[in-house]
Amino acid sequence: GGAAQGDWQAAVHVPAAIEIRGGRFIRLEECKVSHAGGYGVWLRAATQHVTISRCAMKDLGAGGVKIGEPSEPRSGAVVTGFNRVLNSVVSDVGVLFPGAPGIWLGHTFGNLVQSNVVSNTRYSGISVGWQWGYGRATSGDNQIERNVLWNIGQVELADLAGIYTLGRSPGTRVVGNVVRKVRGYGRYGAGAWGLYADEGSSDLLFRDNVVIDAASGGFHLHYGRDLTVAHNFFLGGGAPEVS
Repeated sequence: GGAAQGDWQAAVHVPAAIEIRGGRFIRLEECKVSHAGGYGVWLRAATQHVTISRCAMKDLGAGGVKIGEPSEPRSGAVVTGFNRVLNSVVSDVGVLFPGAPGIWLGHTFGNLVQSNVVSNTRYSGISVGWQWGYGRATSGDNQIERNVLWNIGQVELADLAGIYTLGRSPGTRVVGNVVRKVRGYGRYGAGAWGLYADEGSSDLLFRDNVVIDAASGGFHLHYGRDLTVAHNFFLGGGAPEVS
């Protein structure tokens, strides 16, 4: 079962060392998760108002933090949302499941991911949204702010980014982040960008971000609508900075 799970994008079914389901007003502060085979922390269905602060998640089989479930919640179900990931370090992830991003937000609303360092990933640094195309928005109002992302991809996979978005996401803002050195597997597949608005990414804001040295360029839109991309700084890309 493990190998099949690893084939999914973002390794979304892989469990975590710490999992919270239906939790409220919980704080994980100054914790360390390392040398584990899956994700570090997973905020699962109906979990709200959890704060992860000043934590270190290193040397993990999958990613660092996962918020939400891979399956779309039932109509009327309590949403996962209003959680915070602050001032934490996620590094050297994807050791066993290379498709896992450092931080993953799926079907979830109103989260804040701020002032974290994400480095040495094999797939994207931060992934936001889990709906392909222009369907009903199952995520939104997520704030990805002032994070530093470094050494993303490491030439292992392709079709990735420092910050990756997917599907409609009204109110989501990607603001003030710094992305440096993004490298994808160049001999097959898609590219490796600093910021990547993938299939159907819509109703999003990308502003005041800095991308330096991304192999495929600073910003890539697969297809989407009602996007604002403003006041970003792109430098040293290996291809046109905007595509």
